[in-house]
Amino acid sequence: MHLCWETVEYNTLLQEAQALNSRLDNLLLSLSPTAPRVADVIASLQNMSKELSDYFRNLFIKKRQPPATHILIIMVSEERRNKKTVCFTCAVCALPHSP
Repeated sequence: MHLCWETVEYNTLLQEAQALNSRLDNLLLSLSPTAPRVADVIASLQNMSKELSDYFRNLFIKKRQPPATHILIIMVSEERRNKKTVCFTCAVCALPHSP
């Protein structure tokens, strides 16, 4: 069995997540009800926008190893088909099987 993410890539994403989480926690402290600094938080979020978008892109858009070879489509419908059909798709990799 081969995982889609290599260990090094996972550790890098984990480090990025921890760093971003600590920065966002510090921003939350700036929004205390006694003395909110909304302008500073907005400026910091605008500065972090590129970093956050790169992190989410790396998190959700990942090349599959091995790549998908087929698409599995599952359609669910009511017996009388009075309602609209629901369709689910999933990318799968077909593995050779020898009996």
